[in-house]
Amino acid sequence: MSRTEEPKVLLVIDGNNLTLRAFHAFARAGLTTEEGEPSGALYGVVSAFFRYLRLVEPTHVLWAFDSPGRSTYRVAIRSEYKANRASAEADKDERREEIDLAFGQVREFVVGMGMHLVAERGVEADDIIGQAVSEARSRDMSTVIISADHDLRQLVAADVMVVKPTLGHAGEVWYDVAKVIEEEGLPPDRLVLKWSLMGDSGDNIKGVPGIGPVRATKLLADGRSLEDVLATEPRCQGYDTLVRENRELIDLTAGHSRVDLDLDAADLWRSTIAENLMGFLDHYGFDSIITRAHEGQLI
Repeated sequence: MSRTEEPKVLLVIDGNNLTLRAFHAFARAGLTTEEGEPSGALYGVVSAFFRYLRLVEPTHVLWAFDSPGRSTYRVAIRSEYKANRASAEADKDERREEIDLAFGQVREFVVGMGMHLVAERGVEADDIIGQAVSEARSRDMSTVIISADHDLRQLVAADVMVVKPTLGHAGEVWYDVAKVIEEEGLPPDRLVLKWSLMGDSGDNIKGVPGIGPVRATKLLADGRSLEDVLATEPRCQGYDTLVRENRELIDLTAGHSRVDLDLDAADLWRSTIAENLMGFLDHYGFDSIITRAHEGQLI
C-alpha cells in the first residue's frame, strides 16, 4: 500500500503535560549533559515519544504547547479562571529554572527533528488539540492524543483516543468511548455537561453547591439536556448563569480559540527524524536510546 493510500493517523502530544510528567518522574535520575545541565526530563520525553511512535504508527505528528499566561478567551468570561494556578506557580520558583530548561530542551528536540510545534499566546494547548481533532476529522484522519489531562477525554470518539502516558512501572491507560463511560458514567460528548454542573477545582471553576460527580452523572442520565436539569433541579436554582459560563469555559469543541494550524506541516517523514536523531542523542549522551536506535527499536 502506498503512503497516500494508507490510513492517516494524527498523533497529538500535549507538550506541557508530557514534559512536566517527565520532569517529576526523572528529576532525581541524575542525568546531565557534559556541561552539567539536567537532562532527565528530556530523556523521559524522548523515550516516551518513540514508544508512542511505535505503538500508534502515525502518519502525522503535532506537538501542542501552552504559552505563558492564561486563556484570553476564558479570562474574559471569568477573571478568576485558573487564578489558583498563578499562586501555585509562585510556590515553585525554586525549581522554575530547571523546569524552563526542560521545556527549552524538549522544544529543541521537537523542532530539531522537523516536527510540527504549535503554540500561541493566550491560547491553551487543550484548545489547539481540540482544533487539531476537528481538522483531522475533516480529512478523514483518526487522532491519538498523548496526555494525562482529563479535560481532553471529552474529545474521545470513534475516531479519537486519549492515552494517559506512563513514565514509570504502571501501564498507560487508553481511553476509547467504552473506557470513558466506565470511568465517568457518561459518554465523552456529555462530560462537558457533567463538569459544568460540578465545576473543576483544578481550573478554579466553581460548580453548583451540593452537586458532585455522582449526582451530576445521575442528573444527566437518560440523555437529559443541561437546560432541562437547570429548569428542574432545585439545587441549580440561581446558578443558571454560572453553569452556562462553566460550559463555555470547559468545552473544547466549540472552536472559540483558533490558531494557524497546518496539518500538512504535521506530515511525519521518518527519514527527517532519522537524519537528525543520532547527533541530537549523542549531544545529550542518551546512550541507551542510541543503542535502541542502532537495534532498530525506535523508528
